[in-house]
Amino acid sequence: MSDYSIQDAELVVVGGGLAGMIAAVRARELGMQATLATLSEPGHAGNTPKAGGGFAVALGPDDSPELHARDTLAGGLHAGQPPLIQKMAVEAPRAVAMLEKAGVRFVRSPDGSPELLRVPGHSVRRGIRCQGGGAGALMEVLVPLLRKSAIVLERTAVLDILVENRTVCGVLARREGSDELLWLRSPRVILATGGLGAMYPLTTNSPEVRGEGYAMALEAGAELVDMEYMQFTPTSLAYPPALRGVSTGGMLLAEGGRLYNARGERFMHRVDPDRAEASTRDVVARAILREVLEGRGSPAGGVYLDLSDIPEEFLRANAGHFLNLLSSHGIDAGRERLQIAPAAHFTCGGVLIDEHAATCVAGLLAAGEAAGGIHGANRLSSNALTEALVFGLIAAETASGMESRRIGLRPAGIAQRRYIEAQEPDRSPIRDVMLRCAGLEREKESIESGLRFIEEHRQKITTTEDMSTPLLSRMLVTAQAVLEAALLREETRGAHCRLDFPDELPPRSYYSVRIRPGRDGRPSAARHYGDPGENALSSEISS
Repeated sequence: MSDYSIQDAELVVVGGGLAGMIAAVRARELGMQATLATLSEPGHAGNTPKAGGGFAVALGPDDSPELHARDTLAGGLHAGQPPLIQKMAVEAPRAVAMLEKAGVRFVRSPDGSPELLRVPGHSVRRGIRCQGGGAGALMEVLVPLLRKSAIVLERTAVLDILVENRTVCGVLARREGSDELLWLRSPRVILATGGLGAMYPLTTNSPEVRGEGYAMALEAGAELVDMEYMQFTPTSLAYPPALRGVSTGGMLLAEGGRLYNARGERFMHRVDPDRAEASTRDVVARAILREVLEGRGSPAGGVYLDLSDIPEEFLRANAGHFLNLLSSHGIDAGRERLQIAPAAHFTCGGVLIDEHAATCVAGLLAAGEAAGGIHGANRLSSNALTEALVFGLIAAETASGMESRRIGLRPAGIAQRRYIEAQEPDRSPIRDVMLRCAGLEREKESIESGLRFIEEHRQKITTTEDMSTPLLSRMLVTAQAVLEAALLREETRGAHCRLDFPDELPPRSYYSVRIRPGRDGRPSAARHYGDPGENALSSEISS
């Protein structure tokens, strides 16, 4: 193994999106300096810069954290963990108030109160939006705060979470362009690496969101949960080619956007008569897929989105960044229909945490899309930034309460292995397998073929120099975790659609799928019985 240097840190944060940034900023407020490692640079890292800038938070007179929690549990088909859902809903107003105090500007009504928007899946107006839409207003405040608060290591890849006796002792990292390894020695690590969307060929995700954080957590001894629930957004641009994968944002469907097939029919009324386009993402995405597979799709393989009924003033205030992007490619969204199609969007599962953002590995915390258990089988619109914000803050607050530990000079976790990236690995075979075997619709035969591919590919790279590329092997571990979970989930629920098991399990038969470290580093999946259910949420609220 290459030589390594040591840099001590009070807290290591892995990931430069919203969860990571807010954790590092909050840590400084609590008297602790974080060292944040990010693959790119703050303001451009992860999926946050691509987000629509919307938060779901109970602020209206007809709303409450209890109602927000109930909507989230129902939207996730009762597969989420009630303590986590309740924590997010209760803490969201405080967290958003902290953002506003820091200087983040939200769209407001003429009377000065927050302008509350309709958001798909939520029963009342609950969405608030950064001014101008998008994450620009968020980034212009958080990036300078982060640079004042933390030691930022840009273009730095974290290769391993180092653990000794099931206790974290830092991470092993490498700066871009350097062969030297860096041991960031710390008793506290917050994993905020995002999801796995870039493991699919059509995605709204940043190219760096490749799922390796899940594999590192698993190798460190943590558990994963709900990995079968990969959410596809129905509102990804299918045309023009230069903008494929750009998300229009689900909020526009709830505020008057209409979907048409190639015959000019508004097909969502057939699928969900009550909510139509304002239905949840899993329902809309599969409805679009049906239109395409049955020959009623657009030339680009999607359907048409019509925004002409939405006032231009509203569009400019809440989706101005998106309109400007379209305009730069000669498209007037207020006058012409857009071609959209489902794209891999959000990983509902992730590292299993408790309400303090802690994992089963001492000193290891997780937040944002890296964490699982909050969204269940389907994430409601605008809950992603809310979750990242709330649990990023909680992770920092939990870390600040941990006792410091003396760490030795060489933990057992620094393995005798190579970490040299000889060349960028070809990820297209894994992407193709994920789409074919873990896409919008799955069945036993396709899932098992995907697992065979992973095993064959693992055997192949074991005997080649590709094994020195940790990214490829980590992607295989994460892909296997998704497929093993999908194979065990013998029902259709939310983002997980099994053609061979079209019905949803009754509540008393429900189980979550937990992924644990298995033999030779392979993920091991097992059913975990116990229905979270409405009663469990009620007990959380009453306590």
